[in-house]
Amino acid sequence: MDWSSIQGFEVSPTTTWNRTGALFLGPRADNSAEFTSMALEAFESHVNFRRNFFPCDPEFVTEDMRSSSSFKDTLSKTRDELRIMQKELEGSVPFFSPRYKGHVNWDTLMPSNLAYITAMMYNQNNCATEGSPVTTRYEVEVGRDLCAMVGYKPHPSMGHVVAGGSLANVEAIWAARNLKFYALGLSDAIKHEDRLRAARTCEVYLPHKAKCVCLVDATNWELLNLDVDSILDLPMKVAQLCSISMGNLSQLTAEYMYEGMGPYEFHLRHNLKASPCCLGTSSAHVSLAKGNTILGLGKKHLIKVPLNEDARMDTEILRELLEEKLANQIPVISVICIMRTTEESAVDPLTEILAIREEMTKNGLSFTIHADGAWGGYFCSMLHPSPDPPQHADPLSPRFIPKLGLSSYTQAQLSALRHVDTVTIDPHKSGFCPYPGGAICYRDKRINDFLAVSSRVNYYHGDVMLGNVGIEGSKPGAAAAGIVMAHRVVGLHQGGYGHILAECMFASKLMYCMWTCLARDDDPFFVIPTKPLPPDRTYQEHIKYMRDNIIGRTNAEIAKNAEAMEYLREIGPDTLIPCFTWNLKGNTNVNLLNRMVEVLLADLSMSRDNKPAHRLPMVITASTHRHEQMSDSLNKLKQRLGVTDVKVHHDLVTAGQLVDAGDSRQQMVAYYAGRLTDPSRQYFAAIKLEFCNPSIGRLLSAVHYGNAPLVLRCVEKETIHDLLLGNGERKKDQKHGGVIPVGCYAGMPGGSRRPLMLTIVRVVDVARFEHFDIIADQCPESVRYFMYGFDDKAYIMHVPTKKLDFLQMAELARVPDGVTKVVLRHGVEISFPLLGSPWEYPTADPLGTCHDVHFIGENGVRRTTTIEIARKIWFDTGELFEDRSKPVRQGFKRSCSHDESHSTPRLPNLTRFRNGSLCEHTKLNCACKVPCS
Repeated sequence: MDWSSIQGFEVSPTTTWNRTGALFLGPRADNSAEFTSMALEAFESHVNFRRNFFPCDPEFVTEDMRSSSSFKDTLSKTRDELRIMQKELEGSVPFFSPRYKGHVNWDTLMPSNLAYITAMMYNQNNCATEGSPVTTRYEVEVGRDLCAMVGYKPHPSMGHVVAGGSLANVEAIWAARNLKFYALGLSDAIKHEDRLRAARTCEVYLPHKAKCVCLVDATNWELLNLDVDSILDLPMKVAQLCSISMGNLSQLTAEYMYEGMGPYEFHLRHNLKASPCCLGTSSAHVSLAKGNTILGLGKKHLIKVPLNEDARMDTEILRELLEEKLANQIPVISVICIMRTTEESAVDPLTEILAIREEMTKNGLSFTIHADGAWGGYFCSMLHPSPDPPQHADPLSPRFIPKLGLSSYTQAQLSALRHVDTVTIDPHKSGFCPYPGGAICYRDKRINDFLAVSSRVNYYHGDVMLGNVGIEGSKPGAAAAGIVMAHRVVGLHQGGYGHILAECMFASKLMYCMWTCLARDDDPFFVIPTKPLPPDRTYQEHIKYMRDNIIGRTNAEIAKNAEAMEYLREIGPDTLIPCFTWNLKGNTNVNLLNRMVEVLLADLSMSRDNKPAHRLPMVITASTHRHEQMSDSLNKLKQRLGVTDVKVHHDLVTAGQLVDAGDSRQQMVAYYAGRLTDPSRQYFAAIKLEFCNPSIGRLLSAVHYGNAPLVLRCVEKETIHDLLLGNGERKKDQKHGGVIPVGCYAGMPGGSRRPLMLTIVRVVDVARFEHFDIIADQCPESVRYFMYGFDDKAYIMHVPTKKLDFLQMAELARVPDGVTKVVLRHGVEISFPLLGSPWEYPTADPLGTCHDVHFIGENGVRRTTTIEIARKIWFDTGELFEDRSKPVRQGFKRSCSHDESHSTPRLPNLTRFRNGSLCEHTKLNCACKVPCS
């Protein structure tokens, strides 16, 4: 039978498996003789290159030098230090071993390593062709290879190598930002430069009006929302109309551009009120936030789109967010999708995102789409047929390895990559190349032209100036050599990288099944994968099917079962990472769950320097699920783990004052009154709300409550996460937050106290939402508050931790110097020194009248300012953090001072508190940590 003809999978022939064995050094250095031979040959080639370069030149190292004591001592020192380093490096993480199941890292290709070593000795700098005539060609070849792999047309696409995916992501945002504001700057230049007068007849097409208008007659909003290709066509159109070169056009328009003028002056000149933003999944890599910060866009303006249960971008919420930006005329620079997340191997629904862009463009909102395919880019090789004829397999061979194709969903998303504007791809990840080796590809190389910052240094010559096409200047030619060798030897098609990754896919799905079935029926624990099982069967039916058809079966037996192969193709992670977590049967305490996961992580990770790798039978790592990041994905995971929080009534301590928030809306700041002793309430939150009936809000704001705060208690029992973020049974409303029926109290509800009235409020902003910090053994050096408010009204709320602590809310006399309106509306953490002295419970109020505080302001600048307390709204500890029936304990009274030269006292015995909950849930292999709500 021709096993390769079975639908849903391919069979890896023995000869192909043998080929894979020749591509790696091997987990036990199996190919050491071959590697050593080729490495020595490469070194000898380099030696000959040096000796044959002007062979008549005199020797530099003479025999007299060799016989000197300093020469011998230096060589001896080098040899000794090298041996020391070799010994030290034995403590490294064994990424090359199949026993390593932690970070998404693995063995690197032997051809790539050899090429890197070979080129490294030539030390070429790919900044300019004259400094690297050979390796620059390699880099250009790599760019062409990668563009073809993702489906870009050879012309006009381009790509180039960078140090890693982080730089590629920042470069993509940089290009998208400059592109976004180009038409507006160009229109300004045409209006004011006589040499560009002829371009005043230049027309642009407006999709939302389905007609062309003159560039200079379009509104600012219209110019900010031209489609990408229309913007790319503009420079050449204007240059031709004005009969000037592209270089002259750049010189004439430079001072009118966003990147030339700077954001403040540009926004002021064009009367732009709203800050531009980018949108990406909440699981997006940290480099995207770095990019927004580096480019002056602000980390706040990287809008995080929640994830669905499969850890993919929730496109319904994406659509709502984009509609909101359109309605408020907030420019959207780019939507960033992840083509295989680092944590869960998820691939965002690119086909839906592209359809949403097309719809939004017709409505007058345009933006680029960037795909972060740092991890997933090379899986596109599985879409390209092999140029070699297929080989049939012998399924009885002990080396028989099935090749598992991409799921239908993942295949559709990767096939759509050719439509995005920029793609990040990392050869040093799924390309099995050594670090550093990232890359970025452009659908149209003209996008990269908007980054052009030409060097005026006179030694930059040559046809290709790679130092001008990205962030980096100098970069190693050896990296490009290693990548191009891998491409040439392996091949970017189904018979090359596609073959290797297909075998990896098969192994990944087997491991997914193994985690799922690991616990036996009589075991006290169970294991679940973070990627949910398909809903076509019950959980137990899935377990039975895996045990009957997959677990314990040979590769040949699985391959013969067409149904099982199709089952494997469609379940599990989108690509390679089968994350899992575990719990005890019947355990509903997330705190206990997290502690068990951390114990397992500690036993199977290289988190300590003194733990040798050879003592770990398997190596794993962990990552964190957080509420604001994971959304529905996290809630469903916790349900499957059986640790969903109990629904309770929640209290919100308000400032008691309605403040004008603009647009004729009045809002009130509120502080969530958490409890340490109740896992369902172990949270800190700072929010803004508004009353659905404004007259009731004004009435409550006008009442004087004495020393008691106005407290709102939710009428219905709910988890705090669903209450604030609207993900529970109540309809989710991303634009206006959740609508909450509340009772209004003068002071904290309790006993027989009845509400003043019942009303309905709406959560309009959740500025801070987090679980109490992990318990600390030492008293912190500073006390933390969260400053939050409106343009001319500021409040501070204490950020509690899981130890002897307190809750406090206060109003400031004025907005402190250096705190901008943007920072205050966004909210910012402040801190000031903490002093200690012996005390008896309870904790004392630490706030005086004035305090010098530290905070991180705009553009990441650390600042110091002075806060002045106008009104202490609420202070409490007691039952919030302690059972008052217990005897009073000795401890330390906490106070704050301007003087930072103080000693930090040691906290009292916190044994009772060490049993409190941990703030995340860790997923193993990547393990997972879950917060309590």
